[in-house]
This record gives sequence, structure tokens and C-alpha cells, in this order.
Amino acid sequence: MNKTSIYIHIPYCKSKCRYCDFPSYAGIEDTAEEYFHALRKEISSSEYKGKKIDTVFFGGGTPSAVDEKYIAGIMQCLRNNFILRDDCEITLEANPGTLTENKLNTYFSSGINRISMGMQSHDNEVLSTLGRIHRSDDIIKGVELINKAGFSNYNLDVMFALPGQTVKCLEDSLRFAAELSPKHISAYSLIIEEGTIFYDMSEKLNLPDEETEREMYHLCKDVLSDYGYERYEVSNYAKEGFLCRHNKFCWDYEDYIGFGSAAHSLVKPIRRQNTPSVPEYIAAINKGCSPSEISILTMDDMISECIIMGLRKTEGVSLSYLTDHFAHDLLKEKADEIKLLREYGFVNTDSDHLYITEKGFDISDSITLKLI
Repeated sequence: MNKTSIYIHIPYCKSKCRYCDFPSYAGIEDTAEEYFHALRKEISSSEYKGKKIDTVFFGGGTPSAVDEKYIAGIMQCLRNNFILRDDCEITLEANPGTLTENKLNTYFSSGINRISMGMQSHDNEVLSTLGRIHRSDDIIKGVELINKAGFSNYNLDVMFALPGQTVKCLEDSLRFAAELSPKHISAYSLIIEEGTIFYDMSEKLNLPDEETEREMYHLCKDVLSDYGYERYEVSNYAKEGFLCRHNKFCWDYEDYIGFGSAAHSLVKPIRRQNTPSVPEYIAAINKGCSPSEISILTMDDMISECIIMGLRKTEGVSLSYLTDHFAHDLLKEKADEIKLLREYGFVNTDSDHLYITEKGFDISDSITLKLI
């Protein structure tokens, strides 16, 4: 059965982190009323109205930075125009410095059932270097508020390979996060992206070397497994039964519909990308125009994307999905490459998946390139 997800982009932030290259903005709060009015219009005029929805994800930006009435309004708009399944997973991204009891109570009563909180580190000096607005105590307070509001499912984001971060500092942050008992932890490596503050100051950053970064990557799995978190994707760990369904649907190459500035949609073979400019997005919607650029994916495009996304998961890419949707027999098409990779212990197969082994994940990008 095909699954469909919705992504809602909230472009507002209290301040711009030094590493962030996402289409998010600080200091434009005065556009919020217009933006959410346009967002509701885009949702209400969607050609996909009436679809059954398995997951919803509010990302950004910082969705928790805006007045909670806007989030509740979008939830009602979604219900008016789509069929949210009874077990629909509905996630909202938040930062510790922006959460309040009233916001969380409103989220919970509106039907949101999962919070993803950007902890990044427990070390106040590291947080300051990143340009985060919160400190360690705010993380603890945020988790207390999340639990008090009734959320049993929440994620904490942790970052590694950060300026000035030692292996011991990362280990302490991982244990700090795990001992707060979230159902899910994401552990991402810092990537210096063009257009960020860190990019402009990259020569001055005290970044871990490649060997230390690799040590940190392995440390994430070692430490989190001690607390009962199982890795199911390159950077994601969950307690049993609590993997992020929204992200997994994307890695499974299921369809998703995006609303808001900078939002992407994929309803195969059509991909849409909304303009990242908030003023342009609002103006287009108000004129009754599409804010999107549209591209039509070729069969080769979809096969490659399906393999790339699938190999991020520890379970690997589904061979039957490739066959059923794209008439692509991966084991046959890449027989020589797979044989060699298997001999080196980098990949393996089960009844329906080809997956990268623990040994292979160290060179997963190279492996993926050989299989697309």
C-alpha cells in the first residue's frame, strides 16, 4: 500500500544558527499573519485534497517560535482538507528556548503527538559557538514541559564534529540526552555549508580531524545502544517501536506533499519545489498562482533516488519495491558490483533487501555510487 505524508514548512526562527543553511529567517515575525493565511490557502486549494495521510511533519525554521494559534489553525485546515488516519504520526520541530507550557498544551490538544527538539549539545560553550539561543538547563526544562503536556513520543537532536568538541564532550552529550529518556535520538555530523556564518569563518573553526569525526560517528552507536536505542538509519536511533515514521516513509521513497515556502513535494513522477522567499510565496498564493517549480522525474531518476534513500536505512533498499514500481532488478543490473562489495563484506542481502553492513557504512557514499 502506498503511503502519503505531508510536510509543513515554518520559516521563522528567533535567531539564525551559525551552521544553518535551511530556508529560515529571523526578524520577519511581522509577516506571520500573512504567511499562515497563504499557507492555509495553499492547503485548501491542493490538487491532492481528500488523500489519506499517514504522517505530518512541521519543520523549519522553528515551528515552536511562532504563536501556537497558527499551528492549531494549520492542524484544523489539514483536517478540513485531508483524511488524517487514526494512527497518523504528527511531529512538530521545536527548540528548547521557545517552548512553553501553553504552546505544548495547544499542540497536544490540536492532535500533534510527537515533538522533535533540537538539543544539539549539552555543553553551554559549544551551544554558544553554534549560535543556539538555549542552554543546558533549557533542555531539561523543555523535556519536563513535553512530558507534563502528555507527549510520550519525542526526539532529541544531537550534533557531532562541532568546533571545539572533544570525543568526551560528545559522549557526555549523548548520555545526557539518553538519560532524559526520549523515544528517539538523531545524531548528525556537522557539515559546513556555503552561505552560513560557519562557512565564512571556516578557517578559524577548531574542527575535529577526519579520524576523530569517524571515532565520534562510531561512538554514537556504541553509547546509544547501551541505553536501548537501535540505529535504523545512518543518523537515527530509536527505542523499539518508535522510529520516525515520517522520515522512514521518505527513505522508503513514498510520496509526500509539501506546503509552505521552500517546501518540496514528491508525488511520483512529479516533483515540486516552492520558492524559498517568504514574500514571493505569499504574493504568489494571494494572486492565485503556483509558488512552485515543477519537474518530471525520469524512470532512471526515480530508480537512483529510491536506491540512494533506501541504502541510508540499516534494513537497506527494498528489492521488491524496485521491481514492482520501476521494473528494476537491482541484483541483476548490478550483479558484478554487488558480488565484489559482498566479498569485501560491505553489503549483504536478506529475503527482500540489499543493505550496507556495519563495516560498509564507513564508506556508504562510495558504495551507493556503485549501485545507482
